[in-house]
Amino acid sequence: FLIYVYPSQYIWEERFMKRWVADLKSVDEDAMGVAVLFLKIMQDIIHDFKWATALAFAVIVVLLLLDFRKPLMAFLALLPLGFGSLWMLGVMRLFGIDLNYMNIACVPLILGIGVDYGVHVLHRYRMETEDRIRNAVEHTGRAIFLSSATTMTGFGAIGLVSFVGLASLGQVLFF
Repeated sequence: FLIYVYPSQYIWEERFMKRWVADLKSVDEDAMGVAVLFLKIMQDIIHDFKWATALAFAVIVVLLLLDFRKPLMAFLALLPLGFGSLWMLGVMRLFGIDLNYMNIACVPLILGIGVDYGVHVLHRYRMETEDRIRNAVEHTGRAIFLSSATTMTGFGAIGLVSFVGLASLGQVLFF
């Protein structure tokens, strides 16, 4: 037998899709359809990107430890990334943007791109002989600002597209 069931709401809204699939599965565990398949794919994508994020972070920490040879310096290099990540999560919360199957893909990218700024300042700091902090910030600050502004602009442009999932990715990368 084949029974067609149509949702009363927009199926692509994630919370509704989860309820819809749960309702379908409560009637028949073998229920199948686009929403059932898509929800499974979304859950697999989120799981895989959580794993990829953890792996990326671990490799970044190892590389920082190999480069700086001091845990404190590696930690200091991670500080801008940590503050930036907290900023991103706060702004996402402020605008009501959740991490979803589409924009979670940006988290490993953010880790790889975001750690650069702390690394550049610390390398400059190590090169300086006097007034180290001021010189490191003064000489690398403008380059870091311009680099981050152009990266944000490029990713922010993606946030203006009409496809909601892709726009969410661009907005999160911009923040």
